[in-house]
Amino acid sequence: MGVGVLTAALSLCPLGSEPVPSEASQLRSRLGDGGFREFLHCQHSDVFQEFFQLVSRKRFEEVEVFQFALDLHNKLDLSQPGSEDFREELPWHTTIQISRGVDDWMTRQVMLLAHLFGVDPSISEVSSFSEFLEQHGTAGAWQPLDCPYGFLLLEYAILTGFQLMGQDDLRDQATSAIAASIEVLLHAPYYTYDFLESSLWNISLYDMAVNLDQPHHYTSFEDYVARRPLPPPRLWPWHAEGHSTRPTGEGLASAAARLRSGLKIAMLQLHDGTALELWASAEAALKTIAGLQSTSWTAEAALDLELYFTRVKAIQGTDAGNWLAERVRTDFATLKQMIAELKEGATSVEEVGETWLPSVAPGLFEADLVLCSEPLWLCPFVRPRHGRTMVGVLHMALLNEFPAADDANLRVFWRAFKDMMEAQKIYLSISCRITAEQVAYQTGWRLPYVPFVGLGIRARYRPAEARKALLFRNNRQNMLTFRKALRMFLEEVATDSPVQVVDMNSGPRVYTFQEIAAFHAVIFLPHGPSALRLTDVYAANIPSLVPEEPMSHKFIWSSRTFGGYDAERHCLSVAPPEFRRGGAEEPFAYHPTNYLQSWAIHRFIDDRRYWYRYTEWATLPHLLPFVSLPSLVASLGALTRERGLAVSALMAQHHALMVADALSWWRAALADALAHDEPWETIKLPHRWFRGLV
Repeated sequence: MGVGVLTAALSLCPLGSEPVPSEASQLRSRLGDGGFREFLHCQHSDVFQEFFQLVSRKRFEEVEVFQFALDLHNKLDLSQPGSEDFREELPWHTTIQISRGVDDWMTRQVMLLAHLFGVDPSISEVSSFSEFLEQHGTAGAWQPLDCPYGFLLLEYAILTGFQLMGQDDLRDQATSAIAASIEVLLHAPYYTYDFLESSLWNISLYDMAVNLDQPHHYTSFEDYVARRPLPPPRLWPWHAEGHSTRPTGEGLASAAARLRSGLKIAMLQLHDGTALELWASAEAALKTIAGLQSTSWTAEAALDLELYFTRVKAIQGTDAGNWLAERVRTDFATLKQMIAELKEGATSVEEVGETWLPSVAPGLFEADLVLCSEPLWLCPFVRPRHGRTMVGVLHMALLNEFPAADDANLRVFWRAFKDMMEAQKIYLSISCRITAEQVAYQTGWRLPYVPFVGLGIRARYRPAEARKALLFRNNRQNMLTFRKALRMFLEEVATDSPVQVVDMNSGPRVYTFQEIAAFHAVIFLPHGPSALRLTDVYAANIPSLVPEEPMSHKFIWSSRTFGGYDAERHCLSVAPPEFRRGGAEEPFAYHPTNYLQSWAIHRFIDDRRYWYRYTEWATLPHLLPFVSLPSLVASLGALTRERGLAVSALMAQHHALMVADALSWWRAALADALAHDEPWETIKLPHRWFRGLV
């Protein structure tokens, strides 16, 4: 009777498939050798091979697939002699209880996946699979049940059948089982070992995810998207946001006169690349205020920059890194020590603002102009003593690097932030739209979005004759496995690819942008909703390949610095009502932070879809998308030198508009800040004004 119901349900379930580019389809059809054959496709397994052959040519919605999967699942015995050896070697963080026997089998599968993709630190990279297995008492032999992808899809085929039959209780049980398997086998929430979309299993992890906990069946993620339209994102220009805090530019004439004398500028910014980005924009705007054709004024002679807490690391040893290092007045180690003391309770946020900051960074209080950036939680404690209007730029989460999560220290910050904003003596912008929406939710203040534009990048796209693409550096585990999977794919499948992929992580030194601009393309994996590396490569007009939905969701939301999975719990906390901006607040189409704290792939799918459209990976035009390893290699093959130059020209046109827009804010903010260059008289602060806030 159940199969009859399933057959009837199929007549209501469209089975259309998304067209795949012919090049990617051809590459996909050649999958079969090496690691992809031996492990991902279970070619060694008599137990799973028949199932693999079935689902590689038939859809999971078909009755035959459900019947086969249910029969095979009921016959499986996952207990394996000797598998207990693995139990202590790779503990996972799941809290889901798994029956004895299955846990040993799952541990073995995770160990094998880790070794396959080169992320197991206990195994040498040069050792072979057979050597690895032999070390664990299996005599170098594959076992028939070594098939993690096959097991996952067996569970999914059963879930699909129950879903189409309307068997809700059985569907719920199947959902719980497959959620546990995904969490353990694929290493949720980072999905380190998920390459289903690049295999021949005829499904992706997100095709599965949209059907977990769903009474209605979707044939694919694309089917789900088509049936669940989203409201448009709120992508307003900077001059339409932050009415009470945005600059007007009315001080241009006064600022031009002020620039005739020298200007001492102090910048608070942790990261070396971001410091260069901020200075390039500020310097360009100041040049236009002073007059581009002026014969008596030069930025080099008139502007004296000092840096505070900047860590010169990523560009250490380069000309730009040396230039920054010469201007650092208080080093990053000083900040790091203070944060450690705050975490230990040896000091408080109140004491940091009242005594520590003036003592270690007096230049922030003495400068003619302060560019206050990150960690931004220090900026409110500069303002009361500085007495002049600041220019601020926030990129990452508002409470990123805020070390003390107790209510007392948080209340000191929220009160200081409110005072800073209400005084209207800081022109604050945000360079990441996701951060802007988070801040609006946390504080009630809507602040203008002004993107980074890479004005410090002088190189421009000049592709060499040899067709090479650069895989940009990354060091997160799920991105390291992507590197290995791509290398395996190129070596085992796309052996005749006309494009050589160079892994930046394996380079002997830091690449200059002149060298990067000689590559035909750059391949990115999004490690956060906004990335300075993308800004810089876009400014150089280099064609860039990036994963699009749903693949991008595996990478983008875990970033600690933007409030993702790895962030401290207090990072996205909300200011108490008394410290929020007064007045009505605009409602959000989807909650701005809930989706960042959920690890389950099937939770908050629409939230992630909606907020993804606020990221630079989605808003920048002329990026080249890919959805799998085959589509990436196919896109590289189609990117001839001529097409690359055409894409580069389109990027250059859009970048020119971005620069004009961003500099309009910088020019207005700097001009108004300099024009109001006098101690403010609107607020009278008593001595030791921090007392009594808690």
